[in-house]
Amino acid sequence: MAKYEKPFGRSKYPFCWFTVVVQLNKRDLPNAISVPVLQKTLDFKGFPTIGATTIQGEGVFDTLKIITNGVIKRVQQEVA
Repeated sequence: MAKYEKPFGRSKYPFCWFTVVVQLNKRDLPNAISVPVLQKTLDFKGFPTIGATTIQGEGVFDTLKIITNGVIKRVQQEVA
């Protein structure tokens, strides 16, 4: 996870404060690398990973739902 945290070094919020979702686009292309291969190769440890094809709308709502739930959870923690 450290390699993902580095770009957030100047932020006033810690990396764990953010909802991170990896959306793998262009899944409809004939030469698209499979989601499991990308997950293993790019090592998205702990981050939800969604395959998406924007034209057909696949995966887009799933990504939005994960982000929305993460924001709601963060707000609930902040007001508790």
